[in-house]
Amino acid sequence: MVRKLYCTLFLLFSISYSCLGDVSFEVNGVLYSINSTGLTVDGLKDKTTPVDLIIPETITYNTRTLKVTELAYNAFENCTGLISISIPASIKKIIGEKDPWNSDDRYGKYNYDKCKCFKKCSNLKKVRFEDSEDELQLPAMNIDYHGSPSYGLFHDAKIEELYIGRNLSLYYKNFKSSLADPFSANPIKKVTIGKYVSYLDKYLLCGVKDLQRIHIPSNVKSIGSSTFYYCTGLRKVTIDEGLENIGDNAFGGCTSLQEINLPGSLKAIGYMAFWACMELSSQIIISNNIESISGATFLNCKKITSVVIGENLKQISGKVFDGCDYLVEVITFVRNPQQCILDEIAFTSNTYASGILYVPQGCVDSYKSSKLWNNFFNIQEYHGSIPQELSISPIVSDEKGYTKRIYDMQGRRLEKFRKGVNLILTTDGIKKIIVK
Repeated sequence: MVRKLYCTLFLLFSISYSCLGDVSFEVNGVLYSINSTGLTVDGLKDKTTPVDLIIPETITYNTRTLKVTELAYNAFENCTGLISISIPASIKKIIGEKDPWNSDDRYGKYNYDKCKCFKKCSNLKKVRFEDSEDELQLPAMNIDYHGSPSYGLFHDAKIEELYIGRNLSLYYKNFKSSLADPFSANPIKKVTIGKYVSYLDKYLLCGVKDLQRIHIPSNVKSIGSSTFYYCTGLRKVTIDEGLENIGDNAFGGCTSLQEINLPGSLKAIGYMAFWACMELSSQIIISNNIESISGATFLNCKKITSVVIGENLKQISGKVFDGCDYLVEVITFVRNPQQCILDEIAFTSNTYASGILYVPQGCVDSYKSSKLWNNFFNIQEYHGSIPQELSISPIVSDEKGYTKRIYDMQGRRLEKFRKGVNLILTTDGIKKIIVK
């Protein structure tokens, strides 16, 4: 009897749920349908009237409150009236185009790298991905006018302002990403990164040519491969302490980039990361946390004049500074030149011949006798100050809480405090201690 009652209830629930799954309705001009996790946004009832759309996280329908969890693959296709859109934290995915040859999602019912969600949204100027701790996967491809997957998701939009409040990842299945950069066709002038973003995915802002400035906050730990590749209008990048990795080609081809700071927290810089940043003139500081510099990292950064190398660097690969025609000052805090393997073609012949290699005090002779490092004609002791970026490194304290990283005013590492002015490294930066 109990088993029969259970089966009856289950059948009634299944029938009820399947009926709900076919329900479509409208709220404030937005069309919705019920899916297995909540609601799908199916589009706008009026596609041409100008609208600044804020999609809510929940909708109440027939006394039930449901989360808005999906955007349909063609939700805003031909919505020329869409001026701005706020995509809520509740959105879990943007659906790909249905595959007519499959009916079972386990075997590819949806092609997640094909999507018409924003096709021909020719007046869309502002997009907000609201704050969320959950990642949102974007279909990497849009459908062009012949049905072939060849355009980025927002190819037809005219986005000028973009807010990224969550991790956005790009889903590629069968096609090369160079055809699918989601925002590359847009005149984006302002990008704001929210507090929940821990990485910027590969190709995410590739080819955004109107972006001139961007601030990378401390919560971002990684910039992916080609994230800002060919952002030819980008002039200034400010990066807070916290970033640990810059991927291959991340800023490659940013031909207008003049200023960028590499924070002390940085641990790795990828291959050709700053290739052809021909206007880059800020001093390049390689932090104490970096142990190797990949090949061609600063290739053809013609205006770089000064490079500072942290004390833990172990390898400088080929052509790292090739084409850096104005590089005339290299400052290294590596005390033992045998510790750092230098490729013979890491620097140009002009830098070797006309530049000055500044080394820690007492290390000139060891550098002059070191193969490859002695390619520098002019090697001198360094008497300047320690850049603040080199102070951001693991702190080793004794039982009294004093740091063991102690330096004199010339930047020489000390084993203990000495009379006079001492520099110590703390989590707050460099501090001076005077010992009488």
